[in-house]
Amino acid sequence: MHEIPHQSALRKGRVSIGGKWYSVTSCIEKKQSLLIPDPFHPAADAQAAHIVIDSIRWLHEHEYWTCHGYVIMPDHVHIIFELVGNHTLNGVMASFGKFTAKKLNALTGSKGRVWQHGFYDHCLRVNESYIRHLRYMYENPLRKGWVQSAEDWPFSATEPNW
Repeated sequence: MHEIPHQSALRKGRVSIGGKWYSVTSCIEKKQSLLIPDPFHPAADAQAAHIVIDSIRWLHEHEYWTCHGYVIMPDHVHIIFELVGNHTLNGVMASFGKFTAKKLNALTGSKGRVWQHGFYDHCLRVNESYIRHLRYMYENPLRKGWVQSAEDWPFSATEPNW
């Protein structure tokens, strides 16, 4: 398989440390608006977004990660989580990607790659970094002009109470 140069560079220096918090962004292949087809009416076609949320919740409930927040955008997802136990960053993201790809392909009647190869990650080292990343993630739909307030976006949560 031929990798795009910047995608292979995403893995350089990546470490997995149990108990550390990570901010991760994963994008849909070719940046298609698969997850939320119409961001100005996000609840109109919510099945794909709910597949992603269900996967985030499953990984949380089965102690792969502790989810501290997420936002589902039309063509990507942001998740902030703490790795649990011996699970690795690559491992949990592979589980997330495989499960959601299978479900999203079934939903759309498609086959093949759903997510771009690789993902962006940042290990959060201090509380201020966590707050900054959480705020950036949560306010993403507001910055895009899709909602009047970040709280109006139906596919996001901070500190979800699962």
